[in-house]
Amino acid sequence: MPEQVLFVDDDPSLLDGLKRMLRSKRNSWEMTFASNAAEALASMQTLCYDVVVSDMRMPDISGAQLLSEVKKICPRSVRIILSGQADLDLIVTAIGATHQYLSKPCDAEMIKMVVDRACRSRDVLPSNDLRELVSQISSLQCQASHLARLQRECSSGSPSLAVLIEILSTDIGMSAHVLQLVNSAFFGVHRSVTSVFEAVEILGIDVIRKLVLAENVFSSVSSSPALDSLVQELNVHSVETAKLCRHFAKLEKVESRCEEYYTAALLHDVGRLIFLTAYPQKYCEMMTSIEMTEAEFCIKEREIFGGAHPEVGAYLLTLWGIPVGIEEAVCTHHSHLSDIFDLVSAVQMADYITYMLAGSSQAKHFDLTHLRKHGLEGRISEWQKH
Repeated sequence: MPEQVLFVDDDPSLLDGLKRMLRSKRNSWEMTFASNAAEALASMQTLCYDVVVSDMRMPDISGAQLLSEVKKICPRSVRIILSGQADLDLIVTAIGATHQYLSKPCDAEMIKMVVDRACRSRDVLPSNDLRELVSQISSLQCQASHLARLQRECSSGSPSLAVLIEILSTDIGMSAHVLQLVNSAFFGVHRSVTSVFEAVEILGIDVIRKLVLAENVFSSVSSSPALDSLVQELNVHSVETAKLCRHFAKLEKVESRCEEYYTAALLHDVGRLIFLTAYPQKYCEMMTSIEMTEAEFCIKEREIFGGAHPEVGAYLLTLWGIPVGIEEAVCTHHSHLSDIFDLVSAVQMADYITYMLAGSSQAKHFDLTHLRKHGLEGRISEWQKH
């Protein structure tokens, strides 16, 4: 069945241009073109689209307002802004309803790539209910102490970029949002950014301050000490895993990708953060009620929620346009058995060693069979020495 894709723009010439540019996709996409938001909303009374691509500035109803309505009417739709207005205030307004941002003029290949990936994202997470839940996520829980420190720094007379990088790169939720924004075309970056550190440098102090003060981008759960404690534990584990994964990259002579390895490991448990955001009480109880190995934990998640944290996290990263390599590492960090040292195996082993050094039963999940086969098992002891 063809994917249902809706394009909305009040400029007739742009819609005509899109029809011509995307003609080659007519066998795989069933495309609808609407000249205003009202027309688009009317079409949604009978059909929920897989992907909705909307202009930002339109009369009567803006793209941000339209996508907010799409979020309610068709919660599983992937929502994308395509606009020539690189206005930060508009971007901040649209953050809650928008998964990705594309900048006009946008060539056909970019649109095809983004929409195709959005359509394929359903394969990552089969559960309709979970896809709907993840699609509704507009803000991930941040650690309360991190958010308070970030707000203080941004409110100071002269915020330090180094301090902002330090805070943002040690918080899963903050890092994911920063990468979502920097990988949009609105900030003039026409390549994949996999480093949190580079992302913060590209966005700069003024943009970070705007995001922090907007209050709808970063959120914490300071009113729930138990939940914030779990978010803190998750961040601590993820940062330790990320540091170790970065070190693996250095030891294995892939220094040029050190920060990508750090980012993938930092975000590997972002699915747990999603569950904590969506089901705080139920997931807290699950995390604290009984000690389980990671394999057992994933099975339990699938029984209770219909999916486990690796695929749930990967689905969100796909929706947000996070580079494919990081999304794949997150999705497979408990299932993929690589024959060689690569990003996925590095995240797996860093996760395992971090749990092992902490004396956690969750390290028991790790299958060393493929490491023995390829002579990598002995490297664990070597890596631990460093």
